[in-house]
Amino acid sequence: MSRKQEIKVEFVDKMGSDKRICNAARVSFAKWDETEEITDADKGLLKYLATGLPKAEREDWEKRAKAHTHFTPFCHTALSIRVTVPVFVARQLHKHVIGLVINEESRRYIVTDVGLFVPKGIHKAPAHAKQGASDELHTDLIEFNGENKTALELIDKYCNKQVDLYETLVDVGVAPEEARIVLPLNMMVSWIWTGSLLAFNRVYQQRVDSHAQKTGTQEFAEKLGIILYEHFPYAMEALNS
Repeated sequence: MSRKQEIKVEFVDKMGSDKRICNAARVSFAKWDETEEITDADKGLLKYLATGLPKAEREDWEKRAKAHTHFTPFCHTALSIRVTVPVFVARQLHKHVIGLVINEESRRYIVTDVGLFVPKGIHKAPAHAKQGASDELHTDLIEFNGENKTALELIDKYCNKQVDLYETLVDVGVAPEEARIVLPLNMMVSWIWTGSLLAFNRVYQQRVDSHAQKTGTQEFAEKLGIILYEHFPYAMEALNS
């Protein structure tokens, strides 16, 4: 049975909308629009909040660099998602803590259904950088333990062997919280993540960027972006235009 699993970002629920953000901003003037219809004035307000500038000045990058955005209205929203990614991606995403809370599945209690993330290809190291990956795939055969296999084949084989060992340890009575020591970094982990639109947009912007890790992280960010744009389309357009 294959243990391969795909990266998933699933919508759970939300509070608020594009209109809620506009209403939160207009509270300063004791105004509140009960309708959910987004007007041209609402769209303009969202862009003003995101940039801190009137429409006529938004193309001036010097002014944009100095402008003060009005971020608090974007925090009067909440979104919950379920994330399933490999451990090495999770450790990057867990750096995002402001405005976000996490409750994760625990291998102290769960001993079944270990999933593994295996990418479609393995890249060569970059020639002139200390981190990241080049665009070139590593397809050369590697001699290891008397075999000649590609990097992808070796990763797939030996990560599965680690899970085999984990399952054996659990079966013979080793405590799951200690048996998990042998599990690989491409094991899938899952958690519920809740936070404001502003917080999730920061995650999206940083992890969809071309400088973010290609394998796993950018794929996660693209799937997160689909959810954010679906539920807060005008706010996302304002924040990312």
